[in-house]
Order: sequence, then C-alpha cells, then structure tokens
Amino acid sequence: MLQERVVQRVGGTELLPVDVRSVAATNRDVAAATAAGTLRKDLLYRLDVVRLTVPPLRSRPDDILPLAERFARGVSRRALIYEMERYGLKEPPKARGSAGDE
Repeated sequence: MLQERVVQRVGGTELLPVDVRSVAATNRDVAAATAAGTLRKDLLYRLDVVRLTVPPLRSRPDDILPLAERFARGVSRRALIYEMERYGLKEPPKARGSAGDE
C-alpha cells in the first residue's frame, strides 16, 4: 500500500487509490533492529523518509512545564465539553467566585 498507493478491500476485487501519510515512532535503535531481523529492511526504507530525533524529556527539563500546561488545557477543555453535552448546556457555566458575583 505504501509504495503502490492502492488498497483492496477484504473480499473485494477492485483496487482503490489512496493518498496517505504515515508517521511512525519508536524508542528503539532501528539499525540494530534491522540487523537483528526484528524490523524489515524494506519497511524501514519506506518509512525512513524524514527522520526526526527528539531527545528524551529527562534531558529537556525546561520543556516539562509548558507540556504539562498544554496537557492540562486539553484535559480541561474536553471535560468542559463533556459536562456541557451531559447537561445540555448551550454555553459554559460562569466561573464560581469570579469578579462581579458579589
């Protein structure tokens, strides 16, 4: 599929064109995995078009707080959407204890 850019449905006879992009990630040494035979060379060839090496988070302590804040915002947003859908709200409830509530 990656090379030919076509797929065939299970049980089907027609080849369907597809336009896909694949992203693969690993924390393993791909050269060692290929040498050991646990990663096929032809698959690595097709996937290894652009390689990004990201250092582990333990070596980037300054990134921890921004990543945690981003994660917290996403979780908070999803929780708000869930509560709005659960209670049939059209707009978010007002924050408790905010200015003007006296």
